[in-house]
Amino acid sequence: MDYLYFSSITNHSPASCIISYDIACQWTRNMGHHTTDLNIKYLVPTFHLYAHHSECQNNYSFNFTSYVGRTDGESPECGWAAMNPVTSSTKEMGPGSRCDMLDNHFGDYNWRKISLMYTTLLRRMQEAIPMCSEHVSAFLEFSKSLPLESMKAFCQMIWDFEAGKSMTNPYETTLTTESQSKDVAAITQDEALTIHTTISPSVFIHQGLDLEDQQARLANDAKVLGASATKQQRSQFIEHRSHLQHWIIAWCQLQSLYMPGVSASPLAESDNLFLPSTVIATNPCNKKLAGYEWRLCYGPAFDCLAELQHHLLVLNTMYQSKDQLICGQYHNTRSNSLIQGVQTHIKSALTSLSEPLCKGDEWESILCLLLDTDIRGLREGEEASSSSEGPLRIEWCKAQARAQRWQEECILLWEEMHRVIEFHKWQAGVWKTRADEASCRGVHVYVLRQQHM
Repeated sequence: MDYLYFSSITNHSPASCIISYDIACQWTRNMGHHTTDLNIKYLVPTFHLYAHHSECQNNYSFNFTSYVGRTDGESPECGWAAMNPVTSSTKEMGPGSRCDMLDNHFGDYNWRKISLMYTTLLRRMQEAIPMCSEHVSAFLEFSKSLPLESMKAFCQMIWDFEAGKSMTNPYETTLTTESQSKDVAAITQDEALTIHTTISPSVFIHQGLDLEDQQARLANDAKVLGASATKQQRSQFIEHRSHLQHWIIAWCQLQSLYMPGVSASPLAESDNLFLPSTVIATNPCNKKLAGYEWRLCYGPAFDCLAELQHHLLVLNTMYQSKDQLICGQYHNTRSNSLIQGVQTHIKSALTSLSEPLCKGDEWESILCLLLDTDIRGLREGEEASSSSEGPLRIEWCKAQARAQRWQEECILLWEEMHRVIEFHKWQAGVWKTRADEASCRGVHVYVLRQQHM
């Protein structure tokens, strides 16, 4: 990989470029001193980024990088995805035949991609224009609720970070809390009982908790889905429900191994999956499973609490802006829609925190049981903590990044449309020259056809 990379940038390389690689966070640790004369930014493709730690997601994201628009860096993966139908043939071939077949199919894939470029760019432009308007309006609406001095400080943090003058990432929180990933790592070290060959007890419990979270989201989507829902929204909801039901059926088969005598309902809308904490008093099961559930719930509780505090601060700021600055039906409607979106996030976080933890009472000294009456913003006369600016900074910086990326996408698409037209004109000229040089009538007709395409 290193040889291919350095060979590609040795000659005719631009002074500034962006490199997208699935493991750029690891691969580039000792890469800087080899490319000191070039301004190179290393990023991780969007689809692969969510498998990385939060630090990588904040430092190697296309969404937080200037001048890339809405690029996701997944174009090579799309090409290989198009090759999936030929795998049944290539796996039976020798190395030479396999390479020839892949070359032929990739050539056809690239030809179709170039020939249909106009439809791709048009579709992306039709998506980019309304999304740009939406995110820019939301960013401006949110900016009205913040002091000018704070926004100047946030902008300076972004500029210093992008210029390399500061290592402080404005999109990253400076607070440290308990994390589920640490609990998962600790559990895997002391795991003893494994019945399934590939699914360990901790993975079984982790999957059950994840399914419970998806059930809560599905129930919330069902409440939001009213009589005015479109056919597309209803079809997406039905598809989501069907996928969740398949996952629950597969999980129930594991449950019969780890928790005999307990069987959850294989329906997506079922309220109870009968995890160890809910049945240990009535049905005997391995106590370690309940311990795993406790440890996997304890860490995410801190994450949900931080998320809840974050959205409450944003909501409080939006209400202040609405009361002081917003007037008129149009602006009130837009402001209410933004506030409703934040309230949805608050309800989701509250759902995750509303259930008591299942082991002992010592957690109550750190994580008190939250009630609906506890979910409120700062009242008049109350002072925010010194850390309250962090969530507002992160939310404002991310809102600005979303608005800028969609603005850049519109500009890049417009320029790309122009360059595609010029490229096709040049390519048609090349085929015209070949037609003039063709000595055979059949070759002449073929070249003219290529020129017309």
